[in-house]
Amino acid sequence: MDEGSLRYPGWRVVVACFTMTLFGFGFGFYGHSVFLAELTMREDAPKLATSIVSAATTAYYLLSALLIMFVNDAIARLGPRLVATAGAVMLALSLVLVSRIRSAFDLFVAYLAMAPAFAALTNAAVANILGLWFIEKRGLAMSLALTAGAWVA
Repeated sequence: MDEGSLRYPGWRVVVACFTMTLFGFGFGFYGHSVFLAELTMREDAPKLATSIVSAATTAYYLLSALLIMFVNDAIARLGPRLVATAGAVMLALSLVLVSRIRSAFDLFVAYLAMAPAFAALTNAAVANILGLWFIEKRGLAMSLALTAGAWVA
């Protein structure tokens, strides 16, 4: 089937990848500024030092960068559907953990649970998934799928 046709099934995959990046970047990249403000200025629970939240954020980004290197292998071995589903589950779990943070340990656990979600739902995963569906229209498909990150910003 022609990739340029609206009936081509790959365009549904683009919509799925758009949704992945919308949530992956929304919570996993842009959400950290909201988390920082809430965790350091809240009144109903123990406040965390900005340095602790920053250290957890740094650990999160370092682990995410490490895990991104293995996304291609995971997609090849497990399939794109399972990798994306696992990323969505990890994101949901990490957001529940973020809502229950009471100590620095809780913060690190929540952020380190979010790292695989970020790796499985953003650029590396989307590029690998769309590469399975598109050759001629790959650039257009990638642009549309990754536009979700710009919408969040």
